[in-house]
Amino acid sequence: KQGKTPDPYTVEQMRHLMGSVMGTEWEMIIVLAGMYGLRLSEITGLRTPNIDLKKMQFKVVEQMPFNVPSKTKVITEMAPTKCNDRVLPITEITLPYFVRHFDLLERQRQLVKSSGAEYYENNLFIPRPDGSPYRRDKISTGFGQLLRHLEMPHIRFHDLRHTAATNMHQLTGDFYTVGEILGHTLKGIGITLGISGN
Repeated sequence: KQGKTPDPYTVEQMRHLMGSVMGTEWEMIIVLAGMYGLRLSEITGLRTPNIDLKKMQFKVVEQMPFNVPSKTKVITEMAPTKCNDRVLPITEITLPYFVRHFDLLERQRQLVKSSGAEYYENNLFIPRPDGSPYRRDKISTGFGQLLRHLEMPHIRFHDLRHTAATNMHQLTGDFYTVGEILGHTLKGIGITLGISGN
């Protein structure tokens, strides 16, 4: 309904984007979407108990419900994932991002509590500074503003998922594993990559 789907970012464009957001609130969001191909609802619904730095893996087993009312502070129940649950590797390349983000979460928690404000213990990996959930539309809008600020070609947030799929396939040629990482059926990943059903 929005016309032609924008071309996914190349590996070089992703390097530029990731370098530009390093150390900002966007860093881990971009890693999860642009390197792992997580959906926005999976990113906002990823919880810290599902991340195991010792085993170097994280589980995508739930997602943020779609119609969370504005100003919601506590999430009592998550929605199931859109497709198969999956366990993804934390690689040597992505481990520092996860470690930095856990440190950021702890700093935010301590700052909010020391200010006397309430911190909402939702165990979200990508929460607002007070621990409450992000709204999908806020991230989508903010992403568009970020790209304009960086003077990068416009893509929708969901196109980072297409970017991850395309770049993983071009770098590895491994059609099946790309589908497993994205939680797609083989037919679904073929459609994403523009490959014939044959």
